[in-house]
Amino acid sequence: MERIYPTHPQEQAPRRGRANGAAWGYTDCVAPPSDEHAVEQANEDFYRAFETLRVEAMDAIWAGRDDDLCIHPGRAALVGWSAIRESWRVIFEHSRPVRIRPVSVRVQIVGDMARVSCIERIETSTRAGGHAVVARVACTNLFVRTEVGWRLTLHHGSPIADGRFSSDEDEPVSRRDVN
Repeated sequence: MERIYPTHPQEQAPRRGRANGAAWGYTDCVAPPSDEHAVEQANEDFYRAFETLRVEAMDAIWAGRDDDLCIHPGRAALVGWSAIRESWRVIFEHSRPVRIRPVSVRVQIVGDMARVSCIERIETSTRAGGHAVVARVACTNLFVRTEVGWRLTLHHGSPIADGRFSSDEDEPVSRRDVN
């Protein structure tokens, strides 16, 4: 898991731990474990809210701002919580029960923003036969620190249509041998 908690370039960072007295830089600092855990929990809460198929559960996860952004797989960008909320309402209204398992989760915290990238393994059943359907979506979730904790402000999902669904293929391409 990548952990970065940089200092703002115009602020003087703490000097403890640096023998030469130099300011701490971008790669010197890591997010406190409590921040990383809180972001991981917020990301898990998003997927649990998704699984409930209840828009009210999403209300508690999203920042609810006019600049929130959501790009559902294969769709145009939605800007603003009211448009995003309506999209979730429509999705949930037409969805069957679903199980979503995020894999290859990576967290990066920079100041009051946190990026989570992952692969969503989405499992659902068909209306006709009831057999499991598995899809994979590459996702980026951006969280912002608020007075009530980390809240989602961007969700971007892109379908993965390569036909491979085994867990060993869920690792990002940069971590596999590529010829």
